[in-house]
Amino acid sequence: MDYPFNFSKPQVFELKYYVYDGGLSPPPLQSAAEVHIWEANLATAAAHILNLAEVLSPEEVERCAQYCFQQGRDRCVSSRGILRLLLSSYLQRHPQSFNFVYGVHGKPALKQEELHFNLTHSGDRALYAFTLTHPVGIDLEQICSTRDYDKIAQRFFTPREQAWLFSHPPQQQPQHFFQLWTYKEAWVKARGESIFSALEQLEVLQHPHSSEPLPGLYALTAPIGYTAALAIMA
Repeated sequence: MDYPFNFSKPQVFELKYYVYDGGLSPPPLQSAAEVHIWEANLATAAAHILNLAEVLSPEEVERCAQYCFQQGRDRCVSSRGILRLLLSSYLQRHPQSFNFVYGVHGKPALKQEELHFNLTHSGDRALYAFTLTHPVGIDLEQICSTRDYDKIAQRFFTPREQAWLFSHPPQQQPQHFFQLWTYKEAWVKARGESIFSALEQLEVLQHPHSSEPLPGLYALTAPIGYTAALAIMA
């Protein structure tokens, strides 16, 4: 497994958290070691859906229209519109001026790579990560105990991860399952790979009896009922 992290000299990153409320005044990114994490409430943003839709490209509008239900379409528009507004504030350009390029597996990026970013949304929340020089991946998952997480774990977790997960009381396992899953998904998003890229070979925990992730992986502060992770390629 080809890891994106330098284990011999892991770089220390400073994570700073912000909440999007429609008023944009993000401070500038000060250094290559700084990562800005933004949280947005998509249910609240839906009240401004028409304004957010105006900054999207025709391709983004078409992409969001493919969702079967109105709620999904609105969340897509809101999350993409907020991304453009945040980029606009960081780079001091009109939000409609950004032309995205997409990797083989759909990871968006700016053509000139002036800023590295990634976004994720689950339920009615969205998270965004911004860095100056390092590719990033971010994942957010709403915790749900009714899914067949045990079967998913057996398919996509390593034997050691499965042992750690199932060593916890059943009522705690959904929380731990989604934390492991977000580590893995953030990792493949940072690399721009498919979510099913040999996840069963990717070991994300440093020790068999610890929840401490590998260098370059971070458990993020998430809204209640959610779990989130960040991966930074250094």
